[in-house]
Amino acid sequence: MPAAAAASNAPLAAQSIPAVHYRENDPQSRRSSIARRAQPLGEAPRPGRDATDAVGRTAQLAENVRWLAVDRSLRYQRDTVTYCNVHAADFCYLAGVYLPRTWWTGSALMAIARGERPQASYGTTIREMRADDLYAWLTEFGPARPRTRVASA
Repeated sequence: MPAAAAASNAPLAAQSIPAVHYRENDPQSRRSSIARRAQPLGEAPRPGRDATDAVGRTAQLAENVRWLAVDRSLRYQRDTVTYCNVHAADFCYLAGVYLPRTWWTGSALMAIARGERPQASYGTTIREMRADDLYAWLTEFGPARPRTRVASA
């Protein structure tokens, strides 16, 4: 099913759930640190994606990959667990595409359904997303967000 059709068939409530970022733009959230992995990168200067043509957008995505330096950045280095979810969320964040590193808890989602707008509070209204959680999120909430699946760059 095309992304536009999937989004139009998604429940209205799913379409109105706001994205959430935990402590956005904290300069201490860096590639060179293992702390603050729940937060999006706040390190400056950081690349992004604002080109309007396909060649420019592709070049910027390639630069984002180089800048994240998954093979050298402490943020993504495996210890007792892996951090592919952190890398994926960081890449999407730089590209201007929402993939949650943190997401609303069940009670926060119920509050949102009642029309409330809870504050992002770690462990209370939001929780970290592991790789399996991201798969489930993409299955459940992805169709309500504009996306186009592609097979190559």
